[in-house]
Amino acid sequence: MALVHLGDLLCRMRGLDYGYYERQKVDFAAKPEWATLLKEHSNLEGVDLARLTFELDESLTEISQLVSSIFGASPARN
Repeated sequence: MALVHLGDLLCRMRGLDYGYYERQKVDFAAKPEWATLLKEHSNLEGVDLARLTFELDESLTEISQLVSSIFGASPARN
């Protein structure tokens, strides 16, 4: 559940949601879900979360196209 929650936060932060626009800052390292993942998977200890989010941003167009091909186009934003 922790992984799904963090994935959901990443999608919402990057506008891949399908309900409403939401602007938020998230400190993944401070999230209890991240602590849960670290507890279960100690190999994640050295993950650079800032770098991870930047690398995800580089793939945002591809991710958005994949999500749209699965769920349909997202509604237009104002």
